[in-house]
Amino acid sequence: MPESFAKMLVHNVYTTKHRKRISFQDEFRALCQRHRIALDERYAWD
Repeated sequence: MPESFAKMLVHNVYTTKHRKRISFQDEFRALCQRHRIALDERYAWD
């Protein structure tokens, strides 16, 4: 994962949590969809 993408992800998650209550998983799904990144949820979460 490029460093800039990781920084953007962290920024989006923290700012979103302050604006509205959304789970990290939902935010990450939306981010992946916006950037057309395939997410296999079998391996994404504990």
